[in-house]
Amino acid sequence: KDMLLVNGINVYPREIEEVIYRFPGVREAAVVGRSDPRRGEQAVAFVAPKEGEKIDTKELGAFLKSRL
Repeated sequence: KDMLLVNGINVYPREIEEVIYRFPGVREAAVVGRSDPRRGEQAVAFVAPKEGEKIDTKELGAFLKSRL
């Protein structure tokens, strides 16, 4: 899906993925929408690290929050 509707706001998964790819150690990322009874939809990210790397989800969350 090219666009999600989250709390009445258009959210583009590709834009979120582009920011995720800037986080160190990310090999692959995909963002999809999940139905949410309060928000309409919720963006959910699936992230695969580069071989030998670990991704701290809290650090990734802070990284995304500061850039989106």
